[in-house]
Amino acid sequence: MSWKRTADRNPNFTSARAFALVFFSLTCLCPGIAGAQAKDSKLRATLTVYGHGENRVKPDLALLDVAVETTGPTAQEAARLNAQLSQKVIVALKDQVGNDGSVGTGSYNLFPEYAPKAEGGATKLIGYRVENSVTVRTSALQKIGHLIDAAIAAGANRVNRLSFTIRDDTAARNAAIALAGKDAESKAQALASALGVKLKRVVSASIEGPVQRVPLAMTSSSAFGASGNVPTPVELGLIAVPATVSVVYEIE
Repeated sequence: MSWKRTADRNPNFTSARAFALVFFSLTCLCPGIAGAQAKDSKLRATLTVYGHGENRVKPDLALLDVAVETTGPTAQEAARLNAQLSQKVIVALKDQVGNDGSVGTGSYNLFPEYAPKAEGGATKLIGYRVENSVTVRTSALQKIGHLIDAAIAAGANRVNRLSFTIRDDTAARNAAIALAGKDAESKAQALASALGVKLKRVVSASIEGPVQRVPLAMTSSSAFGASGNVPTPVELGLIAVPATVSVVYEIE
């Protein structure tokens, strides 16, 4: 039977024949490819190190969160008293911040208050508690102590959080990565010397996880409690921006 007659009777025969020829060619080539890969893996020896770096910079932004907490026999009474005090706090903070930042509501919560339940007794509602937090973002870091004092004087009775950070951490982040790279190189040279091998080239390098700044934070469950005319002292520190890198070196 000729190839032509077979193809005429079976249209799929030509495709099958072509597939067989391609499969045969790949079968012949694969041993050579596999051998080259095995040879390359035997020739390449690597050393992996991790480098750490931390850059410290001055903060240029402060985040302040103060709260007004009030209670009352009814939800309406607790909310009314809270609204009065919160408005005074917002006005006082805006006067202090001026054009150097912003003031806004952070959160608002209303909770029922119950008397301690005696064993076998019924739960008794005794009133309501309202919490209203006000947040401040400002670049005038020298005003933070005065902002806290102004908020407390106006009616705030809790400072939830005070933290310092930086608006743009691009430069600080890149500097931390560079420090981590130098640390990795130093470790690789020390390890290679100890093992009696020689570093050749960098095979791969990567940043381990996101590089994030660590805000300098102060927290408190109650007001700082400045008294008299002495302003609340706030000492600024430095913002830490850490980075970790992984570097793979080829060695011989």
